[in-house]
Amino acid sequence: MQIEFEGGAVIPKKVMDPRQAVVFYGEGKAIHMATIHEMSMVGGRPVAGSGRPITLPAVKALAACANETLRRTPEIMPGHVLLASDELLAWWRPAGVAEMSFDIDWHNGEEGRDRLQGAFLKMALPALVFILRRCSMGNQAFQGIYVYALEKNQRPEGSSTMFRAPLLNVNDNGSVCWGNSSKPNGRRVNDIPKWESLFFSSKFTHYNQSSPVRSRTPYKWLADYAAAGDTEFPVTELLPMKKSLNQVVEWHYKQGVHVA
Repeated sequence: MQIEFEGGAVIPKKVMDPRQAVVFYGEGKAIHMATIHEMSMVGGRPVAGSGRPITLPAVKALAACANETLRRTPEIMPGHVLLASDELLAWWRPAGVAEMSFDIDWHNGEEGRDRLQGAFLKMALPALVFILRRCSMGNQAFQGIYVYALEKNQRPEGSSTMFRAPLLNVNDNGSVCWGNSSKPNGRRVNDIPKWESLFFSSKFTHYNQSSPVRSRTPYKWLADYAAAGDTEFPVTELLPMKKSLNQVVEWHYKQGVHVA
């Protein structure tokens, strides 16, 4: 049995018929009451019967069902994982060399653009923090992954200052512009390598909103930096976001994450 909803469809793993439906009533974002409806099949389609006020036992049964549905399988947390909740998965990547390819499709004529166009380069990067949103937002749009930089090459604490990731394809707030890249389906700890691999193997095409480094000519700066072959990233070029790791995590929660 497939039940269709606005914005998508839920397909149970087993063949099941709908038995009951709960309808919530309210104004704006506030919920004031709920009714429960017996379901029946009419002409092969589920139909809700008359409603009655929801009872405490029904609320407990609903909560137990939701808890079982949302429960994640326990995971062993490796040392690079910073946070794992139903809403977010965060980890850090020590400073190191990354291989990246460039296909610059914005900012025609900007200094340094032609030197990066079509290039495949190895560059030393600072330590990075990745935050993966494991659920959908209030508008039901999955927002994907965010990337930040660290000044020190060590596991960050909650008070550690976050910096702009000195990379193309990353917005001012850390969100990654994926373009048409296909994202991994998994959002578990053991899927972290897939997300990192996708990020670095994607074409780096443009800087978003503003330069991700102190230089006002980021293409030229990146081209010069790659040509120099430095083995360590000059952290003096990083742009501070004026937010700690704790504040960044809090910001993600305030965006209104809801379990998908």
